[in-house]
Amino acid sequence: NNNPVTHPVNAYNNHEVKEDMKDSQENGQKASESKAAYKQAKSDYEKSLKDNGADSSVTKDAKTRMLDAKKDMRSYNKTAMKAKHELKKDEMNAHQ
Repeated sequence: NNNPVTHPVNAYNNHEVKEDMKDSQENGQKASESKAAYKQAKSDYEKSLKDNGADSSVTKDAKTRMLDAKKDMRSYNKTAMKAKHELKKDEMNAHQ
């Protein structure tokens, strides 16, 4: 029932599901990449803190990078969750 002429609503809903699946995969990939970047930045910060102390400019820069990475990670996680929610909603509409 994917014929757009005879079943336009079904065709539209199936298209929405397909696009949401693609968005969900892309956002999930970005979220996992940002998580890896955060873990690396955190590790670099902890190493710099241990080696150079808290007052070192290297440590302060590492902390800034870690906090930026954490912010990016949270943003991508939020976007990925929204994409999953949209996918579920559109899948429910497609099955009605």
